[in-house]
Amino acid sequence: MLSSTSYLKNFKPSTRKSIQIPISTKRATASAFFQLKIRYSYLKSYLYLLGHTSTNKYICRAKETPEHLFLSCSHFSLARIKLKDKLATNYLSLPLLLDTTPGIEASIAYLNKTKICTRKYHLARELVDD
Repeated sequence: MLSSTSYLKNFKPSTRKSIQIPISTKRATASAFFQLKIRYSYLKSYLYLLGHTSTNKYICRAKETPEHLFLSCSHFSLARIKLKDKLATNYLSLPLLLDTTPGIEASIAYLNKTKICTRKYHLARELVDD
């Protein structure tokens, strides 16, 4: 049985042998991307399940999930507009962003811009929360 956060429940398996990210991608950004893809990341929704944080909410009081940060969080609306422009679409979805070549490139740019889902971002946020 697949849990609601299971990778296979959210994304259909693709026939690609490997995911090609741009060569110039920094390691921290690449790690954040792959962690988002498999849903094990520095997001509070995951850390809360492990007992590493007292809440699973982001500063906008919504549950901190990849869907929220990529698709609807008001704190990243300008970065999301650039993401939509880069993909030339008005509709974003995680399969589009994490499983297609143009989506992967746009997602990497989004992660570079926002710095979300990285260890450095998480540690800085912990200092503010204390």
